[in-house]
Amino acid sequence: MRVDIPRLRELLQINGVSHEIAASRIGVTRDTFQRRLRENGETFTVKESWELSNSLNLNEDMILKIFFCNKK
Repeated sequence: MRVDIPRLRELLQINGVSHEIAASRIGVTRDTFQRRLRENGETFTVKESWELSNSLNLNEDMILKIFFCNKK
């Protein structure tokens, strides 16, 4: 699974969600969350992606664009 990391970072910032808060919401450490961002989100689980989507109030279209993008 590829994640549109720049867009995810932008949405986190817009919503005032720090990496520490995002990590807490998906049940990982801040370091783990940051590592996953550096790895283009390839190691985010579906459950974690869902939790992030819920915490950012993303609609279905945005979820698909961010968490299932085709960018390499």
